[in-house]
Amino acid sequence: SSLQLHSSVDTHAHFAQHTFSRRGVEVSAMGAAQCKAGTCREAIRSNCEGNGDAIEQGSCEVVDIANLQARDAQGGTSPKAAVKRRAPFDVELVRTGVHWRTLGLLVSPDDNPKFLVVDDIWEPSLISEWNEKNTEARQVRQGDVITAVNDQRCGGEAMLEMIQSSGKNQTLKLRIE
Repeated sequence: SSLQLHSSVDTHAHFAQHTFSRRGVEVSAMGAAQCKAGTCREAIRSNCEGNGDAIEQGSCEVVDIANLQARDAQGGTSPKAAVKRRAPFDVELVRTGVHWRTLGLLVSPDDNPKFLVVDDIWEPSLISEWNEKNTEARQVRQGDVITAVNDQRCGGEAMLEMIQSSGKNQTLKLRIE
């Protein structure tokens, strides 16, 4: 799929292999070699449509350098660097009570399909009840990684299926890292 970039070259850096289309000709630009001695701006200009928007095919990562520099100047750190790693722990839930149907986790496969990443936690739910009863070190948080379900490390899709197929009065054990 194509992606149109509507950003100035001064405030964004692109860290991936790029394939630009210009009048039916594909040109590849990659990494620092393309940006030596000011050639980066020229390459972007020459590979843009008339309105200045780069037409890009394939995936890329866009990093807002101006935002990062401003945050660093204020003494900030990246969100991942600010999070301290905790010791792995197990969450054991029994699907009973008022919220037995609502586990309360929105999960997705991470960059690694072997795991599930906690994207969000809903309240009220079994997980929110777990969090209320446990210390901060044993609370499930956004960004946590589920590495096993019922002591089985079987990949993100299989773990998701195990979670979804658990029924009323069943115990669900999640390994959180």
